Amino acid sequence: MHSLERLAEVTGITSREVERRLHPTSPAGLTVAELNAIAIALDVHACELLRG
Repeated sequence: MHSLERLAEVTGITSREVERRLHPTSPAGLTVAELNAIAIALDVHACELLRG
């Protein structure tokens, strides 16, 4: 299974939205709820995802 599809499955965010939100050249941005859902799915603190 494609990793974005798996991320969509475990976060409850549609795969289309995951792809839009995490697009490498023109990301749509994340809501706080989406950021938290992704952090939980990856077993990291949300601030870890914000570091560049």
